[in-house]
Amino acid sequence: MNVQTIDLSSCSHLKKLPDSFGSLTNLQRINLSGCSQLQMLPNSFGSLTNLQDITLVNCSNLQMLPISFGNLIQLKSLCLINCQRLTISGEILGKINTIEYLSISHCDEIEVLPTQVGHQPFLREMHLLGTRLKELPNNLGGLTNLKILHLESKSLEMLPPSFGYLKSLEELELNFCNGLRGFPSCIRMLSQLRMLKIKEMNNFIRLELEDCLPCEPPFKQAGGGIETLTDSTDASEVFCPEYSSFNLQHVKIEDCNGLVEVGALPTTVITLQLRSCGALKKIGGLSGLSKLQMLNISGCRELEELPSIETLVSLEELRAYGCVQLKSIQGLAPLTKLKQLIVSGCSNLEELPGIEHLFSLEWLNTMDCPKLQWNGGGGEEELRRRLKGCFIR
Repeated sequence: MNVQTIDLSSCSHLKKLPDSFGSLTNLQRINLSGCSQLQMLPNSFGSLTNLQDITLVNCSNLQMLPISFGNLIQLKSLCLINCQRLTISGEILGKINTIEYLSISHCDEIEVLPTQVGHQPFLREMHLLGTRLKELPNNLGGLTNLKILHLESKSLEMLPPSFGYLKSLEELELNFCNGLRGFPSCIRMLSQLRMLKIKEMNNFIRLELEDCLPCEPPFKQAGGGIETLTDSTDASEVFCPEYSSFNLQHVKIEDCNGLVEVGALPTTVITLQLRSCGALKKIGGLSGLSKLQMLNISGCRELEELPSIETLVSLEELRAYGCVQLKSIQGLAPLTKLKQLIVSGCSNLEELPGIEHLFSLEWLNTMDCPKLQWNGGGGEEELRRRLKGCFIR
């Protein structure tokens, strides 16, 4: 048969596939999402050697993948989401080294990834959300084409030393990784990293990125992955990726109630969001961020000041609503490109010195700032006259 696509999604009464299913040797895509009664796939499944795309979402009774699964040598996309009873063996990927997209999310029984995950040279996107992963493979750094990595696990305590060798990584997201207390020093080796997102890491006390050092110990290439360098390793095998400067552009940190201080940041940062970090008291890394265009510190209730803000000469948007301890924002005058200033709900804010010099300002919101006083430059009425949007008290 020349069947190339099968969609059995939402077949909630389907319990199994026939053994003859493996005869569909031209099959390229299969979707079994929502097959909540499906318990296993037939062992003949491994005969589908042209299969490229497998989607298993909300297969809540699926317990295992067949031993023959590792024979799917053309597999490019594997999506396993919300398969709560699914367990996988360490060798489940077998001969597969063609995967480009991998999602293993909200699969409660999976605590360890197969080591073959680190031997997927074409893998570009990996989502590991809502997991109970305790560790990541030591050879993770072998994923030299990985561009997007999303991690979410309360059990994860550390990132492997090889993490810094993900030389193509552009986007890193860490959610609810409360076991992590920080980053390995080698994160600064991620020269292609553009976006860093962190959410609800309550043990995360300090963010310091600019002063990180390269990974130790060194590594060697081994069969598409990397391994720790040993005393017996020949010097010619040493894998030392070219070190280039950190080029992080977007940092988004939300609901990290343990975060107290943000230290040095790369001067390449364009957007910095530190939202609802209720314990944050100090942002010492603003100085020198001459490329920063957007700063959002909304909901940082313990923050009392914004030092060195006068150096943010490219800043176009500043959001600080709900910063109830903030009394003044000093250094506004040099911010000649600032277009939006949102400080609503800053109940202790008393002054915005230099705001009269912001001739590029278009939008201003100072609602619920009862202590704010207007001085100079025509004051409140002048601002109302020349701004596109002005919300004052």
